[in-house]
Amino acid sequence: MFDKRENIILSGDQFWFRCSPSFNFQYDEDELINIGLKRGFITELKDNEKYKCYPSDQRQLKVNNNYKSKKVG
Repeated sequence: MFDKRENIILSGDQFWFRCSPSFNFQYDEDELINIGLKRGFITELKDNEKYKCYPSDQRQLKVNNNYKSKKVG
């Protein structure tokens, strides 16, 4: 789904649009971000790490390139 060779920064909206189909759209943006944070798939950038190309009030998330998915079930 993501290229493992580069740092990938997504806004909360972008993360939801890319990942919500995997969860059958059952979670809203905040719920899906919290799932990603708990599982270690993403980390939220602190204010001093944020990229200026996004609005300042937008959540910015970095995809963990070393994430190993775990099968559920």
